[in-house]
Amino acid sequence: MPWASEHAGVSPDILCVAKGFTAGMLPMAATLTTREVFTAFLGDPSRAFLHGHTFCGNPLGARVAREVLAVYRDERIVERAHPKAEAIRRAFTELSALPGVENARSLGMVGALDLDRDGYFGKAGWRVFDEALRRGAYLRPLGSTVYVAPALNIPDADLEELLAIVNDSLRAVLAA
Repeated sequence: MPWASEHAGVSPDILCVAKGFTAGMLPMAATLTTREVFTAFLGDPSRAFLHGHTFCGNPLGARVAREVLAVYRDERIVERAHPKAEAIRRAFTELSALPGVENARSLGMVGALDLDRDGYFGKAGWRVFDEALRRGAYLRPLGSTVYVAPALNIPDADLEELLAIVNDSLRAVLAA
């Protein structure tokens, strides 16, 4: 799975990454730069990039991040996410045909759709949330936008169940 910037056709000079290292449970981040940016801060201490942050120098976070990266490598998480992303794309493409669904889309492991033009300030997504919760899935709508962003290593059966619950919950709300 490429970085979002690659999908946008953008090559950033600086890229900050974090949550994936420790699932947001411990402080850990990385700042990736182009060689040009990196070398601009080399040499005399007066050229140093004097920027520290909360996620700097945490040994426990670093150890967990190393383990997470080893799991990504050993279990081929990114490679195995491609068919899961395709399942999300298919599910949201199917949902796009329902009356009342607008702007269904997906990118990688994220699928989203809008239920009305009120967007993040609408209430329709919360009705889908209530239905999905009753059916065993916890969604987090953004107003009238319903989305899924499961973990890259979600088991296939769990992803199928999640997508079925989203489908059934959305249909129930639209039929009401």
